[in-house]
Amino acid sequence: MGLAKYAEDNNEIYLERMYYQREKRQEYPVRITTTVTPTIIPVNISVSVKPARAPKLKDITIECYDCGRKFLFSTGEQRFFASHQFQAPKRCKVCRQVNKKRAERRFWNGLL
Repeated sequence: MGLAKYAEDNNEIYLERMYYQREKRQEYPVRITTTVTPTIIPVNISVSVKPARAPKLKDITIECYDCGRKFLFSTGEQRFFASHQFQAPKRCKVCRQVNKKRAERRFWNGLL
């Protein structure tokens, strides 16, 4: 019985608080006045979308930056380089491998 009475008292206190907060609140009317009259401007938007076509690629011969030999830069390689956003190669395959080995040696010698 004690708990039921306690719950009733708490409910009454809660309701009194709610009424008090409701009375305390004042609502102010809000008036929105506009001085600018809206105007409708007709706009013609026409968009023509053409499918992107890949440029026709041809095999290219490039002169090696290091040794001066000419090597072929095929269409397949060009597509691969373009899809990965790489620049065209400056060196032939042999010179690229030599540079890679030099870089590896420099790396490992630097650690010792």
